[in-house]
Order: sequence, then structure tokens, then C-alpha cells
Amino acid sequence: MNIRKTFARLHLWLGIISSVLVAVICATGAIYALYEYVGYDNEDFWALVLDGHCFLWLPLPYGRSIVGYAVLTFMVTLISGVIIQWPTRWTAGGARKRLWFSGPMRTKRVLMNMHLVLGLWVLLPLMILCLTGMLMALDWFQDSVFIFVPEDYRMDLLMLNSEIHDGSVIGHTGRIIMLVSATVGSTLPLTGLVLYIRRKFFLKRKDVK
Repeated sequence: MNIRKTFARLHLWLGIISSVLVAVICATGAIYALYEYVGYDNEDFWALVLDGHCFLWLPLPYGRSIVGYAVLTFMVTLISGVIIQWPTRWTAGGARKRLWFSGPMRTKRVLMNMHLVLGLWVLLPLMILCLTGMLMALDWFQDSVFIFVPEDYRMDLLMLNSEIHDGSVIGHTGRIIMLVSATVGSTLPLTGLVLYIRRKFFLKRKDVK
């Protein structure tokens, strides 16, 4: 089995395993990003959304760890997705196919465009969201980073990490970028899952008939 097929399987199975959790984490993060913009001041609602984003509405120690490992899985899925889609030779046509919607707008092509093209456009912000989220959710990851940070600066690092995570470090533009990226991120596991189910079951059944 060549390296691309290995990463394709990794991408598939990690995506399936984490699909629902990642969709919920990204969706609740995108909703909470609207907190300062929609004028809806029901604190109970926003606390519920934030609890879902950070802990999946589970007790804190368990929910925080589950979120952290789901995000780690998502980051590996993103990396493996880039590897399997990276062309052996870049051409203008190949780049356009990967970076812009192409082909007849039928069901499979629409899903592929949503999964591949949108995923590539928000890849960097999603990677930043993953890394900053892991720093807040996984103790071992935080400890590994803190090895290189003097103790007096660790709280400052965590505050900066939070501002990078929600995009506020560069103001409203950053918030909008993270909002859009989280929204797209919530669709990636679902479009990937639908593509897999469609290929595995429905198209195979059609071939049998």
C-alpha cells in the first residue's frame, strides 16, 4: 500500500470517528462567535452554547478531554486530507480544480466542492483553531508548550492563545475569519461522511442492480 492510500484510509476513518463531535464543536464555536453581534442577551443560551463548545455538555474533566482529542483527531484529518489531495505536479488546471468550484453542479460534485475547495480555503484558520483549542483542552499539550515558556509569562500566553482562538487578536476581521472557518469546519465531517455513505452503499447498490 503506497503512502497516499495509507493517508486516505487514515483520513476516512478518523473523519468517520470524529465527525459528529467535530461538527458540534465547530458549530457551537461558530454560534458563540456571534455573541457580540446579534444583540441576543440571553445569558443562559450563550452559556449553554459555550458549554457545548468546550465540554460537549459533559462533566468538565471528561468533556474537556473529549473535546481536546476530537480536535486533535480533526487536525490529523486535515493534514491527511492535504496530503492525499496534493498533486504530484502542479498545473494551472489542477490548482483551479482544487481551489475553485468546478464541474457540473450535481450532488456528488457539489459535495466534493464543499468538502475539498472550502476545506482548502479555510485550512490555515482551522489549523490555528485546532492548535489553540488543544492548548486549552489538553493538559499534556499545554505542559509541552509551557516547557519553552517562562512561568511568569504563561498566563499571558493563555490569554493571547484565547484571543488568537476567537480571532480577536486582529479585531473584527479576525473574528469574522474564525467564524467563517468554524462554520465551514462544521460541514467538513458531514460532507465527508455523506460522500463515503453515498459511495459505499448507494452507488454499490446501484451497480448491483
